[in-house]
Amino acid sequence: MVIARPTTEHEVQETLVQFLRGIGFARRLWIGVDRDILTFWVLTAPVRPEVERDVYRVNMRIYERVPEARFNLIVVNPALFDDHDFHFDPPAGAREIPLL
Repeated sequence: MVIARPTTEHEVQETLVQFLRGIGFARRLWIGVDRDILTFWVLTAPVRPEVERDVYRVNMRIYERVPEARFNLIVVNPALFDDHDFHFDPPAGAREIPLL
């Protein structure tokens, strides 16, 4: 089993956090690591689907900065759920990354 290099994880995380701070509708961020793949869950404010897709633009920024990165980005947009009391619980073992 290969573990993600701490430098790679830090670079991917930092690139993502910088981007999310700039878009203004990201609310919370979590990371999980399974084998050598990083998974990020981004909870946004309720936004239109076309606005949500803008979050995925960060993929190219990450690959430009860290070409060897192996990661998944999952956007959780409450606007896509019928439940007005929507609450997202990240998977067990995920840790929150502050966006402040």
